[in-house]
Amino acid sequence: MSKPNKGCLLAFVVVLAANFSVFAQLERRPLQLPKVRAGEPCPVSAGSHKTVPRVPYIFCSECLWFGGGPAYFAWAYRLGHGDDAVFDLTGVPRDKSGYSAKTPWVAKSDYSGEIRISGHRIDGKGTLRFGTGGAKTRKKLVLTAPNHEPGDHWSFWPAGMDIPHAGCYAVQVDTSNGTQIVVFMAEENR
Repeated sequence: MSKPNKGCLLAFVVVLAANFSVFAQLERRPLQLPKVRAGEPCPVSAGSHKTVPRVPYIFCSECLWFGGGPAYFAWAYRLGHGDDAVFDLTGVPRDKSGYSAKTPWVAKSDYSGEIRISGHRIDGKGTLRFGTGGAKTRKKLVLTAPNHEPGDHWSFWPAGMDIPHAGCYAVQVDTSNGTQIVVFMAEENR
């Protein structure tokens, strides 16, 4: 058995320390969500159909995608108003804790690192919960990119978001590139 190469071991420790530093910075980043007073309109974000490539390995790649990058999410149900983040809760599965919407996530092919996601209602009370792969939902979702073989594929996660009830919500997406906020309105048009 050969002895470990000290240079390789030192490089591994440096990379591990750098990754831990980025992780620690993301963990400490505070929520920076806007507030909306009763009666004020919800300042919804705009989405784009051009953000994500239309490829078969991304579910809903033709959907409207929200975020400023390098990570984005889509609403896999009916939208309410053009390119605005106004989501119709009609048809979204509901249980005693609220609605459970399919919200796939992607990250650009050149992004490598953690993606931390959290959010809540900004015009009242209500916390968003997130989950992937059928796991129990939680207040914070942490994704790691890339989640595929090396190449030009975007990272993709089939995910869900639990929304307690109709209202104005904000999602904060933290990456090593910065913080993005997406504001959306969830409407009950039953």
